Amino acid sequence: MGRSLHKLTPIAIKNAKKPGLYGDGGGLYLQVSQCGTKAWLYRFMRHGVARKMGLGAVHTVPLNEARQRAAAARLAVLDGIDPIATRDAQRAAAKLEAAKAVTFRIGHAGQSCAFPRSCKKARDQAYGRNRSHSGAPYEPDGFGCFKRVCAKLLSRTGTRTRRSSSIERLMGS
Repeated sequence: MGRSLHKLTPIAIKNAKKPGLYGDGGGLYLQVSQCGTKAWLYRFMRHGVARKMGLGAVHTVPLNEARQRAAAARLAVLDGIDPIATRDAQRAAAKLEAAKAVTFRIGHAGQSCAFPRSCKKARDQAYGRNRSHSGAPYEPDGFGCFKRVCAKLLSRTGTRTRRSSSIERLMGS
């Protein structure tokens, strides 16, 4: 008898109350936690090690989409690609793109810093006292990197390209 897919139904998902894993087939599992939350997991083997990849909460990701995500991850594993590493690389690239959109003029405004001389230069640039600074659109990203690097980056002279490459190095570490 072969392995079957699509064993779970919407009613079975709704009625699953006991903590544990409920298999749908093809490595897709419904995980019910001790506190009753439900989430989708894709379980697979990579180099002899069992791995679990979260696919989202049941209230966010419907059954059909969870099956599609598991199928895509299953194909990646078949091709020798680690789906968890691929997902993490995509998230890191998105964070890097968000960090590139922040300029020092707006991103540093209102930040307190332990390096007052560098911050004074940043303040002067923010108010247009130093006309060599060129601005770009600002998109808030939640990074608090300006406190850490204001002495290193804001006091340097050079083009915006050199500054953004410095941010890329710091975000990567």
